Amino acid sequence: MYRKPSLLISVLAIIAAVIVLSVLFVFLLKLAVLVLIFAAAYYLYARGARVLNRDPRRKRGPWWFR
Repeated sequence: MYRKPSLLISVLAIIAAVIVLSVLFVFLLKLAVLVLIFAAAYYLYARGARVLNRDPRRKRGPWWFR
């Protein structure tokens, strides 16, 4: 016969579930912040490489565009 779990067990299970979900949420938040930091670093690196790669002596485009 099925016995309903006691109130203490139910409360402990709810507390454990809340702790696990909050740990998972914090982990995902840290992961999102890391992804944002890497994306910003790559954007700045690509922009800097593009600016440094530009040669002012060399004209861009075809001859009729110059």
